[in-house]
Amino acid sequence: QPPQPRSFSPDQERFSNVADRKSHNWTNTPVEMWSKEQVGNWLLGLSMEMYIPRFLDSSVHGEVLLNLDSTQLKQLGVLHKNDRDKIKEKIKELKKQNDKEKREIEKDRKKKEKVAKAGSKVSKR
Repeated sequence: QPPQPRSFSPDQERFSNVADRKSHNWTNTPVEMWSKEQVGNWLLGLSMEMYIPRFLDSSVHGEVLLNLDSTQLKQLGVLHKNDRDKIKEKIKELKKQNDKEKREIEKDRKKKEKVAKAGSKVSKR
């Protein structure tokens, strides 16, 4: 029996397992560096795709996303309180994850610096 042809629906292909992943693991870029398209993908992962056009038109990129409040979300067309609450909750999670990643990057950088300094002392002998 021949294998079933795979669906080439872009939605199914790219986003079928977004829910299985951590909120933004499909990108290695810090949230504040996200393009407006990456913010759109994030909304899609939250099943909030109906808001993508307004977010894109308003050029909501990562740094803007991290600082959105209820008033700004309303201006972006997120009129349902439940949707605003969900987006705000997910932004809070993004911030927490982002801060954690930044701390880890900084820790790695310091560790490498220490190793480099120790290495340069050894080579001067």
